[in-house]
Amino acid sequence: DEMVPTLIEHPSWLKPVATVFNFIETYPGYRERDVSPVFYVFLVLFYGMIIGDAGYGLVFLSIFGAVHLIKGAKVPKLPMMLMYVFNAAAVVWGALTGAWFGIDIDGTVFEQIAVISADNPKDQMALMMIICFTIGGVQMSIAHLWNFVCKINSLKAISEIGWLMTLWAAYFLAMNVIAGVEYPSFMTYVGGAGILLSLIFSGDLTNV
Repeated sequence: DEMVPTLIEHPSWLKPVATVFNFIETYPGYRERDVSPVFYVFLVLFYGMIIGDAGYGLVFLSIFGAVHLIKGAKVPKLPMMLMYVFNAAAVVWGALTGAWFGIDIDGTVFEQIAVISADNPKDQMALMMIICFTIGGVQMSIAHLWNFVCKINSLKAISEIGWLMTLWAAYFLAMNVIAGVEYPSFMTYVGGAGILLSLIFSGDLTNV
């Protein structure tokens, strides 16, 4: 039970996220998983969605670029890279959703880029709910698949498949109730089977 120090070496693309973990002083233990790759991808996505405007993203990029140009080597490299990535994500997300300082982009080239948008606010809200639920489903699926791989030598791994089946049955049910998406009838059986697998293979009797 000693606090064994953990050496973590990240590839170049992943090093900027170390800034976040250093700031909150959270690091994986010796026997814990390093979640930074998945964390980084979704953190960048969520930042882009929260800013949600390509115009503001460009403004922030310009500000950080100017500071970087003026201060040069005095600017901490990794935090600055993180800000570049964050605000580039804001530009991409804003462009895909057609958000440019709240300006009407109908009839412009920006409208052709906006593939994540709808003609009226109600449809846009439903579309964003679908996207958010899907992101959540993907996040949780990654977690269960990761647990499945870690438990592959145990029958408990089957419980993770059960949770995965239950998750996506709940996803389609939520999509139907909240966003009006048609619910596939076979998902009822998938969800039921998933609950059974989760209950049967999650207990101590399967610790083999």
